[in-house]
This record gives sequence, C-alpha cells and structure tokens, in this order.
Amino acid sequence: MIQGAILLGIGWDMGYAETPDKAQITESIQNQLKLLEQMPEERVIPHPPSAELAKRPAKQDPHQEIKKLSADIWTERKDDKASLIVHFDNGLPYPALFRRGEYLYLALSFPTDISQKKWLDAVVPEITALEIIPAEEATVIRWKIDHVYPQMRIDDDKNQFIIEFLSKKPNKEGFDLEVFQPRRQGGPFAAKLKNAQADAVFDLANGQSLFIVFADQTNKIIPAYDYPDFTILESYQGVAFELKSEDLECSYVRKMIHLNKVGGLGNSIATVDVAVSESRTIFDDFAPDHPAENVRDLISKVYSGNPTLEDAVDLVWNYVFQGLSLESQGVTHGILVKNSDLELNNLWKVMTGLAALMQGQYDLAQKKLETIHDEPDVALWLSIARCCGSRKIDPLQVAQVLSGKKYLMKLPPVVRDKLWFRILEFGMIRNQQKILEEYTLKGDSPTTRIAQPMYRLVSSYLQLDPQNPGTVNELFDIWQASPTTKVGILAAFERLKFLHKAKQITPEHELKELEKLRFQWRGDQLEYMIAKYLIDRYMEEKQYMKLLPVARKTIKYFVAQSHDDGLPQLMQEALVKYFQQDNLPVLEMLSIFQEYTGIAPDNDQGDMIMIKATNILANLELYDVVVNLLRDYLSQKAKNGDDAQGRRDRILYRMAVAYHLDRKFSDALKTLDEIKKIPEALIDDVAILRSEAYLQSGHEEKALSELGDTTAQLIHKAEILLGDRKWPQAQDVYHALLVNKHTISDTDKAQAIVNYILCLYMDKKPEKLKEVAADFAKFMKGKPGEHAFELLTVPDAKVSLTHLQSIHQVASFTERLTGLFSEKG
Repeated sequence: MIQGAILLGIGWDMGYAETPDKAQITESIQNQLKLLEQMPEERVIPHPPSAELAKRPAKQDPHQEIKKLSADIWTERKDDKASLIVHFDNGLPYPALFRRGEYLYLALSFPTDISQKKWLDAVVPEITALEIIPAEEATVIRWKIDHVYPQMRIDDDKNQFIIEFLSKKPNKEGFDLEVFQPRRQGGPFAAKLKNAQADAVFDLANGQSLFIVFADQTNKIIPAYDYPDFTILESYQGVAFELKSEDLECSYVRKMIHLNKVGGLGNSIATVDVAVSESRTIFDDFAPDHPAENVRDLISKVYSGNPTLEDAVDLVWNYVFQGLSLESQGVTHGILVKNSDLELNNLWKVMTGLAALMQGQYDLAQKKLETIHDEPDVALWLSIARCCGSRKIDPLQVAQVLSGKKYLMKLPPVVRDKLWFRILEFGMIRNQQKILEEYTLKGDSPTTRIAQPMYRLVSSYLQLDPQNPGTVNELFDIWQASPTTKVGILAAFERLKFLHKAKQITPEHELKELEKLRFQWRGDQLEYMIAKYLIDRYMEEKQYMKLLPVARKTIKYFVAQSHDDGLPQLMQEALVKYFQQDNLPVLEMLSIFQEYTGIAPDNDQGDMIMIKATNILANLELYDVVVNLLRDYLSQKAKNGDDAQGRRDRILYRMAVAYHLDRKFSDALKTLDEIKKIPEALIDDVAILRSEAYLQSGHEEKALSELGDTTAQLIHKAEILLGDRKWPQAQDVYHALLVNKHTISDTDKAQAIVNYILCLYMDKKPEKLKEVAADFAKFMKGKPGEHAFELLTVPDAKVSLTHLQSIHQVASFTERLTGLFSEKG
C-alpha cells in the first residue's frame, strides 16, 4: 500500500514523462519508511459518524493542551419519572453508562468542567452521594439511587444526555457485546461492540482501574460477569471493565476490545481445539451400550446383599441415561448414607444434577452443576436450571439456552425431551419468544411423548393471529384433550388471553373461566402467572371486591415474586378504589373493611376508608363498635409522617363523638384530653363537645366555663342558658352576638334574633323588645322565624306557654353530632 502511494506521488511530480527505474523506487520507499519510524506514535481516535453525532469534539493533538468541555448537571421529575440531565455548552463527548456495586457511573470521553448550579436536592431526593471525578482524558460522574434501571437518551439538538430512572429493567434494542474466550494458553480475552467509538482508563482510589469503552449509539444491556482478572460491569451505554490485576494490557481498535497480560489471563486455559469439544457431550464419552439390559443386571447385583460401590454408581448412570430420574434419585439416597464423599465427585454431581433438572428441582440442579467447568453441555443444563428456577429473567442465561440447542440434540432421546419440555415451559410462562422459536420452528422436533404435547402447544401458540380468530381453535383442542395437565391449562390460559385481545369473549365469561383455571393448577410459576393476570384483569374491569381475596392469597403463597411485581401496592390501590365508589352494599363494605383494613395505606386515603365504614356503623347506632374500630385503627396507623398527629387528633375527635352519642360522657372527655394539638378546623367543635359532655354529666357551670368567645361557642352558650330558662344571662350572650360585630351567618343571626326577643319577652322588657323589633324588622323579612318574630314584637303580645315552647330556635345537639357520620361528614 505504501508503494502504491509513493508511485502516485511520483506520477504527479513528473507528469507522464519517463517511467522511474527500479532503483529510484526502492530508494524512495526506504526514505519513506525512515520517516515513518521517526514519527511519534499517536493514539488512534476514530472519527464520529457525520450523520449521527457530527457535533462531538475531536480530541486535541497530543502535544497540545487539552481544552475542557463545559456542562451543567441537574435533575428533573415529570409524570413521576425522575431523570438526570447533563447539558453541554458546545458539542457532545461519547458516553458510557454502567453500574459498579451500589453506584451508577456516567463516563464522558472528554475532560469536562461540570457545574451543579441548577442542582436541587428536593427534585429527585433518591439520588445521593453524587460525585464528579475528573481524569486526564475523561470525566466520570457517579451517584447512588436504589432499585432503578437507568435508560439513556442522547439529544444532539440540545447537546444533552438524559438518563431516566425506570422501576423495571427496559427491554432495550441495540447492539450485543460479542465475547471471545481465549483459544490458547496465554491468548487474550476479546470482545466486540459495534457502536464503540473511544476508550479511556480511569484509576480508582483503591488501586484498581476501570477500562471504559464509550459508544455513540444504544446497546443492549450488558449483564455483569466476573472473570479471574477483570469484571465486565453491568453496562447500559458502551461497556466498562473493572480491572483486578495491575499488569493487564487493555486496547481498543476498530470496535474490538482486547485484554491480556504477560503469561496469559487467569481464564486463558484452553489448550484444545474448542470446535472439537463443542461437538461432543458427556454422553459421547460415557454412554452405556445397552442401558436397559445393564439396569437388569445391576439391580440383581446391587440388591443381592453384597453390592459394590462401582455397581451402585453404574446403576445410577444407566438410569440417568434412560431419563429415569426418579429411579436414579432413589438409588443415590441409599448410596450416600454410607458414601457421603461421593458428593465431592464431579461425575456424581453431573448425574445427580441432571436427575434433579429432569424432575424440575431447579435449586438442587444448580447446586450440583454450578461447580462443573469446561463442559459445554453441562453449562447448558445449568443455564436451563437458572432460567427456570429464577424469578427474574437473566439475559446471559437466556442467551446460553438459545445457543445451546446443538448440545440438547445430542442427548439421549428421553433426557433430551425432558429438558426440551422444561425449556418450552420456561419460554411459555416467561414469554421468551426467541426461545420458543429456536426450539420449535427450526426443523427439529421431540421424538418421545414426553415433550410432544408441549411442542404442539408452542407451535400452535406461535401461529396465533389476531386478524384470524380461527387460529385459536388448535389451543381449544389441546385443552380439551388434556384439561388437567400443565399443557392443557397453559393452552386454556393462552386461549383466554388471545380471545380477550381479539375481543372475542365478554369480560364476565373470561373472568369466570380464569377463576376456574386458578383452582385447577397449584404450586408453581404457572399458578402465579394465572393469578397475576386475573388480578390485572379485575383491576381493568374495576371489580375490586373480587380482586382483593385473589391478591391476598397470591401474595401469601408467592411472597418474593409478588413483592417484586408490586402486588401489595396494587392490592392497596384496589382497596382505596373500592371505597371511593358510591352506593356500596352495606354488609359487603363492612366485610371488606374488617378483612382488609390492615393493608389500607397509612395516609388520608386510608383514613377515608375507615371513615366510610364507621359512618355506616354509627348510622346504625353501633357506637361501641365504632369506637373499637377507631381505636384498633389508631393502633396500626397514623404513627409516622408530618401529618400523623393531625390525623390522629381528627380520629380521636370522632371517637369522642361516638362515646358522647353512646352517652359515655366521661369516656368522651378522656378521649378529648388525648388530643395533643386541636386542628384549627375543630377548635369550636372540640370546645362545644367538651362543654356538652360536662352539661350532660350535671356540671353546668363547668360546661359554660369551657366555652370561649368565638361565634359558634357563644351561640352554644346562649342555647344552654336558654334551655335552662335563664333569660337575663341568655339575653346578654345574644346581645353580644348581635351587637359586637361577630361574623355570623344569616341563618344563625335570624335564629339568634328570635331567641333574643323570646328572652326579652319572657323577662318582661317591653321597651327593649320594641327597640330590638325596630332594629331587626327589615332583616327578618323572609327569614326563618319571621312569624315568631312578628308574633313576639306585637305590642302587648299575648302568647300561650305551649306556643312559647315551640318558638325558640335551638337545634338538637345530638342531631348536629350525628351529622359527623353522614356521607359528607
């Protein structure tokens, strides 16, 4: 290539004259090579693609001072979604986003001065320990935020990186990290990331380092993976490596990443041709020739009374080869009683691990198989156990199952089909479309009856088409053929989901059928999946009462997964929504309250539930039950939070009212004494209730002394005096109300005027009565009590005692209290 470039240069210099001779060309090449050797090495920095990130700054000449970028960092919260924003004044560096331990890291491929002037801790208080750590060629921002997954967007128009924090791991599209293990002793570890653009090494305070490869486009989430000399960190943009050895050599050129060191990496132990090892399974090396005949002979030896250990182990292996997992487990238990050291033998671990996997004992299978290395087929079994036995999807294990089909196809038929069944079951229950397609649509099919029904189910499922409702008929046939098997239940379940999506079934019929399925299969992930779907459908159809018992049982029997999926919060939301409905059946509502009040949210919404239920009981005059429920509620709720004491005080007032209505006046007074700080809206109500409780207990003077000078309390004081026929004292209070410019409603004022003139009439003060009549005649026109006002203010009015008793305007205090327990109370 250099020779061609030199010839072209000579052609331009010399035009089309004579062709240079060989000696001239040789001398020119040698001179060029000398020049190249003398040039200082420069780090290769790939240029950003112009169509996508044209504004990103190129790195400076290595002999020049590197200029820093300037950026601002702040947080935002929109629609309850938190984000971290990094805005650059000019251009964008390449980013890398990854997790290390409890920290999230955003690395920038350029030295950057970052300002936090716009940062407000209150916007996203979940973010803690934010640090900006500069390096020679890069800048790293790290922070803590729990239980979230970051998702990064690059906004070139605004020169911004936006990192959103999601509660669930996103199913991101993008590039995979291709990993290439060393193929020989001392060989390098290699990886390829198609969106890689630049790299940097960042030194940590503890002597370790991060090797960071920046990217210009989104890649798929790269899961964390440990190697002896380094760790691939969980990466969301680009990829980061934590280096455990100081002498590691790291390089990045043309999308390829290499890690190596003198003497080789700790995992560089491949000394054979990998292609050869991948073409074989453990059964190719240890397959018995006639397993059925061997079992008959070995049984007679093992159970003849004088067995050898070799015979017993051989019997287990022949059972495993035929897929007889239960039989093999029966023998292993007997052998281990006297030969517990076998648990340390790798072949024993392989046999017992495979038997457990065929039985669906995934935790046991993982325990046995996870210590076996350099056996690709065993690695597939371990990945199957991890996928099927985990509550969460591990993309790395799913990828292993996807790529491991070649090993599955080499297993003995029964063993192969038992594992095939487990893989297809996992794919159906966990909605792993790629696994279903790989193990169903690629031309291979099971040969034994073990996996054929599941294979048929998956094939039918993959053919479902909402535009062609007839495609669901095959699922109906599978269900009818085996209605009590896992395959039949799965077929029925997927059929109902399809009919709902295609709007071919009424909600009533669908939910009824789902309830039947929920009881037909118990004890594993399928039961949880059906229950969770039923709960979601009840929520969509607003059938909260039916949702609650299903959710409670599901949470009880699937504790960890229910909490991972937020079922307790969903159940709480359904309880609130239930009590927010109108015209609820009384007995049903009380039953729901008694059963589920423990899960009510500890806030105003929970108080609303309690209030609505106790209102019904109070209206039935079951005041003792009301008090007990309120006391139990306070023992569980309103203990934490800024508003906790205010909520407790309002509930205590309701308890005091219930005690008063139940004529337990001393208990009402004790409860009022528990109120630490009377809410402003209840100052008059508490004072009047306390006064009335003393009055009903026979302590009138104490009752009057409890009342202050507010409008409401003066009205109540006047009514006590009026009811006790203390006309002069009542006159004084009414006069104060009407003359001293108290803020009083027209209704209360009209009532006070009538009562005032009644006091004057009964106290025989005609002159004062005449004066009051003149002052308030205009006001009383059209008001309640106008007739009584006119009757009492007629000169020399003569009113019978019976009529007088009906004139005074005093509302029943009991009626006013019961209003607290109305729908509006």
